[in-house]
Amino acid sequence: MNPPETVLVHAVPERDKREITFPRVAGYRHEFPDERLSATFDADSTLPLTPELVGPSITRSEGIVGQGVDLDLKHLESMRQTTVLDHLTQRLLERNWCDGDGQPKHYLFGQLRSIAQQWMDKHLVCESGTFPAQVLHGEPLKLACQRIQHGIDANYADERRVRVVLDPHNSSGTTRDVHFRSTRRIDHTATFVGKSLWKTSDRMCHVNYAACDRSWEAEFCRLVENDFLVRAYVKNEGLGACCKSVNSALDGLLWMSMRPQHGQSRPLKARFPLSWGLSTADSVDLASRRTFSTGS
Repeated sequence: MNPPETVLVHAVPERDKREITFPRVAGYRHEFPDERLSATFDADSTLPLTPELVGPSITRSEGIVGQGVDLDLKHLESMRQTTVLDHLTQRLLERNWCDGDGQPKHYLFGQLRSIAQQWMDKHLVCESGTFPAQVLHGEPLKLACQRIQHGIDANYADERRVRVVLDPHNSSGTTRDVHFRSTRRIDHTATFVGKSLWKTSDRMCHVNYAACDRSWEAEFCRLVENDFLVRAYVKNEGLGACCKSVNSALDGLLWMSMRPQHGQSRPLKARFPLSWGLSTADSVDLASRRTFSTGS
């Protein structure tokens, strides 16, 4: 069986004027008006701890010679609640409460411990033979920290500020580094059905193709290329960039640089039929995808 044909998607040197640089975001941290912390939990804060969530808890180890042995987590079942609470608080502190240099704010440990205890007492539900210590590993730990942090955030929704934390080792990226092969087909018919490659304009995009995952993305590219305010754009594919939005259907769509108009950038909106793949909205605000910097 012959391998599928591929197309090289890459930055075109002749289009270097359309180069776009962007920040590499490692995460976010919250700044509060004061550091007297409290939390409000609701039904969404509850975490059911099930065997499906914690994963396998017994591993059979056998050599070629000798008796096999079962490795299990029974030693964790007898772990004291206070020990579990201390470990959970430490993980929460390291994940969500660091200063600008990435160091945990240890002076908040006592307040966070009280909040974590409040959450464990009422919202950690152990089912089907699971036990509290299993929340300290893998996916359960991630979900527990998220739920506790959301409870804290809910109390300061109008006061807190979100700060971007850049990757300390590689704080910025560029379209110059795009170079990968795609099995998507080049759509010459403008029907935009399924996954396809949109051939970009040499005056608008540093990369030769936009790899479209949804049918409406190619039409989106066409609209961008015909808007006089847009100086350059690129599809977030092969960039190594993570751009999160409230609407997950739009995650990683485009980075753009827009020309100012009377001192401000005009929001460019494109409307699409719902049948084109927009599950929660039928309009896209392109201004929210503005780049941080661009080539001249």
